[in-house]
Amino acid sequence: MRVVTPTGDNDIVIIPRVYSASYDITITDRQTNVSTTVTAESISQDNSDYITITIAEDSYDFNESSFYDLTIDSETGKLMHRDILFCTSQTIDQDVNNTYDINEGEYTPNETTNEYIVI
Repeated sequence: MRVVTPTGDNDIVIIPRVYSASYDITITDRQTNVSTTVTAESISQDNSDYITITIAEDSYDFNESSFYDLTIDSETGKLMHRDILFCTSQTIDQDVNNTYDINEGEYTPNETTNEYIVI
């Protein structure tokens, strides 16, 4: 699963099953089941096996807290990569234990100074 943001460009780094000169990128909204073919702003491959695909902000409208299916095909129609995308504006960094919080901004625990004595 990949995490994308609702605003700004989204970089998706993959290791494809096959390499190709051009790619067909399809994003399907899981709630509406509507598929959209998007154009990558840039596709780059460094000296490793990884390919970075940049999806421009104006090429697809991601909705907060929504799931999407990502399919990347080669120009000959061969499946190169399939993945799930989740859209959130929360900052997620597992290196510092900053994970996704489904209740962010909606639930605050009640703090009290009551002291109970149990006998």
